[in-house]
Amino acid sequence: MGKHVSKKAVDLENLGRRPEQVEILKRFFKGLPVREADGDLLVSVLRTDGVYAKRNNPEECVFSKSCQRLYNSTAVVFFAKVVYMDLPDEEGNRVVFRFLGSEKMCRAIKKYDETGTFEPGIYKLLAPAKSQQLNVIRERSRLRTTELTKAKKRVLERRRKALIKNKARRVKTLTSAGIVGFVRNGGGLVQTKVAA
Repeated sequence: MGKHVSKKAVDLENLGRRPEQVEILKRFFKGLPVREADGDLLVSVLRTDGVYAKRNNPEECVFSKSCQRLYNSTAVVFFAKVVYMDLPDEEGNRVVFRFLGSEKMCRAIKKYDETGTFEPGIYKLLAPAKSQQLNVIRERSRLRTTELTKAKKRVLERRRKALIKNKARRVKTLTSAGIVGFVRNGGGLVQTKVAA
């Protein structure tokens, strides 16, 4: 089968973008380590794979049935562009590998889910590039969130300082003689002596 697995396991608790995806993955792969694939995999889809397949069902679509037949996987879950499949690693232990579907495969899955028809043929599961791996995506998201939080704090602080400065300018009072007697500063009220 060849080497197609990264040594870094991914936390199964945080997989997927939507809660329903996370629940499906937990149901099928609980207890199994999840790793990024680092080699592509070919999937040969036959007409017979569609006999017991179900549309709009990520774990029982025609492509899942093909992977189960070809690689003896116990569970394969196809989402729109991401595929999770359990395969044996170098030591023979079951491990869940994360692949990306090729453009051809993604179009075929969409067509199958919409119409129930599919074209038999050879499709490719791609190993995620470094920029498409979950750990990198999470780190980018964390950094973006941190930067947004810092930027929001800077904007709020600038607004707060501007309001204080504007108040200090506007709130100057005059005595009955028309001379400035009290000046309101942003930090409090300052009294000045007026020479008569």
